Amino acid sequence: MNRQWLLFWLASVTFFMQSLDSTMLYMALPAISLSMHLSALQLDSALYMDVVIVAYIVAFIIFTPLTGWLCGCLNEKTVYVISLAIFIAGSLWCAFANSLSELVTARFIQGIGGALMLPVIKTVLLRITIPSLKLMLLNRVTLMGIGGVILGPVLAGFLIACFSWRMIFMINVPIAFACLFMAQTIIPDLTKCKQSFSHKGYFLIVGALLLFLFGVMTAGKPYIQRQYNLMFFLCAALLILVYKVRFFDKNPDGTLNALLKVKTFAIALSGSMLSRILISSTPVVLSTMLQTKLGFDSMVVSMIMLSFSMGFVFSKLMLEKLLQGLGFRYVLMLSTVLTAISIMLLCLSMAEKSIFTFAVLNFMFGWCSSTLYSSLNILAFSDLTDDTYNSGNSVITVAQLMSIAVSTSLSFLLLRFFSAYEIPLGVSNYGVFFLVVAVILPSCCFFFNRLNQKDGRYLIQGS
Repeated sequence: MNRQWLLFWLASVTFFMQSLDSTMLYMALPAISLSMHLSALQLDSALYMDVVIVAYIVAFIIFTPLTGWLCGCLNEKTVYVISLAIFIAGSLWCAFANSLSELVTARFIQGIGGALMLPVIKTVLLRITIPSLKLMLLNRVTLMGIGGVILGPVLAGFLIACFSWRMIFMINVPIAFACLFMAQTIIPDLTKCKQSFSHKGYFLIVGALLLFLFGVMTAGKPYIQRQYNLMFFLCAALLILVYKVRFFDKNPDGTLNALLKVKTFAIALSGSMLSRILISSTPVVLSTMLQTKLGFDSMVVSMIMLSFSMGFVFSKLMLEKLLQGLGFRYVLMLSTVLTAISIMLLCLSMAEKSIFTFAVLNFMFGWCSSTLYSSLNILAFSDLTDDTYNSGNSVITVAQLMSIAVSTSLSFLLLRFFSAYEIPLGVSNYGVFFLVVAVILPSCCFFFNRLNQKDGRYLIQGS
């Protein structure tokens, strides 16, 4: 087996481990809260349990932008090995944490490893893989990541019931050690790609992102007064303005400027952010609706949501042929419209309350949305080079993370807002939410329409 395929398996295991870890934590939060003598329904406990998740996201936002600079100073192999060591240390600390403050700190450490690990291994895969295999390998690596999402809830339930919530962190350790062993022989010592790095610009951008994240995640929460919440957004806007005036406008050849001049990257970035803000929280909203509004039990809801994951898997199996046959422009526009239609049909099927109908539509939604996400992820790298893979990876990763956080917070704010109009309109707030998303989503096609049939062909054809 040649180095490209060995590296593919290393990247796949890395993505699988990361997705498995994130999925299992959500399942374990009630058990963690009970173990630490806190009720998950109490306001203070809920706040702290949110911090367990937020700590990991904060670590990603702070350290992901550093990957390009670190790889330039060291190399991808060294950074990946260090990130695995940090991830192992954080996982062990999480497993033996005896208080929430200790667990939050450990999750932050674990997040540092994850933030460096994922962009680096993806960059190595892009740099070492021949053009004819890049599309296939990128697509199949993310398919392995979906395996972690599917397996996570089942494995977490088993580990918590038979052992303890601490085992969800311990399960990462042997996987990470296996990656560490594989990395020593599989990852080559690649030529360092020096990248410009402005410390002041970095602190301005990261500070703005963190303030914006805190503003989004505390919006509408009773423990934060509205004026303080507004202050987060104003301070974030001020830092962005300072960055634009001091760095972005004065340095036309800077890293971010250079990336945004790449047409395919700019379109993929903007399209990915808008689409994820609109639809990434839809599975969570749908799951909540099925249990609260329609009264389905958790087992039925699990089976319906499993159809969503099956749609994700099916889309990965079809993606390469679709892109080779239609090209990025038509695949993106078609998947966007079909995703909007599937969401609209979910809205219309609420009155029917058919489990089969919801399962079929959820499969369609998973298939179409996964095709949209995957095409955008691949398009973003289609015209980048060895010198820009790292920085492009960092920008895309942070943008997607922020978009998902905005989507989750915004969706529940909108649901509370729409609930005031349920009786006057005679329509469920969930129905109004799905309707609004379905109507706005096709606006993403304005970005995708700027593509031509030749855009991204280098990656599709491999030449």
